[in-house]
Amino acid sequence: MPKPPLHSKSEQPKRWQLPPRLTKLWPTRRRYQILAVAGIVILVAALSVVNPGTRYVVIGKIVRHDTRVRILDSATHRPVTEAVVNVSGHDYQTDAAGEVVIPKLGAGNHSVSVSKKYYNLIRPDIHVYILKANATIEYQIDALGTPVGIKILDAITAGAVAGAKVTVLNAEYTTNDLGEAFAIVPTARQSETSSVSRDGFNSLSTTVKNSANPADNTIKLVPVGYVTYLSKRTGTINVYKADLDGSNAKVLVAGTGKENDYDTQLMMSPDQKFVMLVAKREGQYSSLYRIDPTTGSIAYVDGKNGGVHIEGWVSDRLVYQQFTDKQLWEPAHTILKTYQPATSRIITIAESEGTGNSYNYVNSSFSSIIVFQNQIIYGENYYAPFSGNLRDKVTSLKSVLADGSNEKNLVEMPALDQKDNFTTTAVMASIHNPSSLTLSFSSGDSTYYRYDGKTVTKIKPTDNVSSANFTLSYSPDGQKVMWSEPRDGTYTTFMADANGQNATQLATGSEQWVVSWLNSNYVLLQKDYKLYISSADMKSVPVKIADIHSARFGY
Repeated sequence: MPKPPLHSKSEQPKRWQLPPRLTKLWPTRRRYQILAVAGIVILVAALSVVNPGTRYVVIGKIVRHDTRVRILDSATHRPVTEAVVNVSGHDYQTDAAGEVVIPKLGAGNHSVSVSKKYYNLIRPDIHVYILKANATIEYQIDALGTPVGIKILDAITAGAVAGAKVTVLNAEYTTNDLGEAFAIVPTARQSETSSVSRDGFNSLSTTVKNSANPADNTIKLVPVGYVTYLSKRTGTINVYKADLDGSNAKVLVAGTGKENDYDTQLMMSPDQKFVMLVAKREGQYSSLYRIDPTTGSIAYVDGKNGGVHIEGWVSDRLVYQQFTDKQLWEPAHTILKTYQPATSRIITIAESEGTGNSYNYVNSSFSSIIVFQNQIIYGENYYAPFSGNLRDKVTSLKSVLADGSNEKNLVEMPALDQKDNFTTTAVMASIHNPSSLTLSFSSGDSTYYRYDGKTVTKIKPTDNVSSANFTLSYSPDGQKVMWSEPRDGTYTTFMADANGQNATQLATGSEQWVVSWLNSNYVLLQKDYKLYISSADMKSVPVKIADIHSARFGY
């Protein structure tokens, strides 16, 4: 005879209904329905008098209640998880609390069996009342061995992992809210192999000791995900990939030996689907490459004619400068671009200007490229050996979106005054605080402005025009920003809304500073040439991932 299907506690057996023939006979008008119900009640009462045993047969088809059953270990009184409770040919499994709800169980007596590997089988009865639902029905079963305590923790946050499935000797157990489960093993065995799995975590095989104390069998599960970094441990700058705790590290892309220490960069995309690398792998210059983190395949993107420098991410687009092999007096000597890995689309944001020849020319260059509140902020400076060539040029600080739209001059100034003297020797944008930038034109006298992402306001040199000694890291969804401020030799880390408002201090006195968000749950930190990971709320102690090559660590 085939085994009845296994029901979860959320599934319900099909409710009893009137046979089709009786359905056709059932009255449709309410007064007649009331009379029909009254007649049925009288009939049941009459049958109860004649044969009391028949009342539950009839009433059980009409009166049904959800019934909760709890299974406990008779020696330890702990919940028995994954026990099978069979009622009327239907199997139900207990949860992490050792409980299961049997839905719509008819009034009356029901035969029950409770089974679990390495426990004695019991066959109790359940009586379901007519007028009210039962309180939780509790049964105790005898173990055929000794309990082994197991505790499952998150390897990054050190928090308890509830709902993990632990398998020992082919019997399965579920961890409770404390991350604990208790398996049964033969008394004479000192240890047993086990496996642990949980959605959102890497599965693990390990060995557990024959001890009832969960602390003796603490197992750390690593959340699903990966991290990439640069390492020169072999003498060549390689791209490594590892689990979030640094385990299972392996070379994802091997270096060629041509890479430079000073201009090799690495950046993961906010969605972790791509890894962007700047490296000198072939030719004379460092180029931009896209790496598939799943396969390790690498594809050239841009920059072979002059080099590339990554500036950061705006949503799913990488911001970078491409340097060409053109002369200073030629157009497009330097190009500001964005690249969208998912579509391989490159957008030119701005090109440097250039006219003239080797001894009499005009050229422009870009400065202070900052990703700020989903915008790209950059300055454009002009230079010429002879100042008169700059009479029609305007030095400016600009804002543009990553798709090249909504470009605007935030502030601008003629490159020359009325006497053909340079008005500006440098145009700069710098972070003042998480909610604003300081914009400046420097010459004999400097001019300062404040930009909050929407409005530019001129400020006095006597105002606070200092630049912050930190960088901003925006969350993958662009809704939050984090930064670490150096204070007395350590770092204090904050989180705020993307506009810098509603800041909250997360940690203080830390040796590490925030480098980047890894995803919405975790952030990467750095101390010297060491890479760490922590929960995004910084409540967990940072876990070291690896020693890294960090000439220009790009996260």
